[in-house]
Amino acid sequence: MPATAALVRTSLNIKSGANAWMSAAISSVCIMLISWIFFDYFKYIPVPVISAILISIAVGMLDFKALAKVYYYDKISLYIIILVAAITFVRDPIYGIIVGTSVALLAYLYNTSQ
Repeated sequence: MPATAALVRTSLNIKSGANAWMSAAISSVCIMLISWIFFDYFKYIPVPVISAILISIAVGMLDFKALAKVYYYDKISLYIIILVAAITFVRDPIYGIIVGTSVALLAYLYNTSQ
């Protein structure tokens, strides 16, 4: 979850137009202060609630126009993206990366051998 939270903060900074290092620093300090002040209350938040928030934000980070371009130019890559996302969601990001890399390598070898 910390890695996802870092991606969400970065995405929020980019979408807000913040492009300086100071925006990341201010965000980090604010998160640290909020976490420190409300630390005792965070243990009462159910993990499924936190997961739902992170999934909602992750879906909001998707660029559907870019996925449409990937579908138009290279359907195999889109299928690999969907496979990696599904494995990451169901199992673990590391397994998603390993399977995605393996499948992409096999697809590349198949296309090169043709």
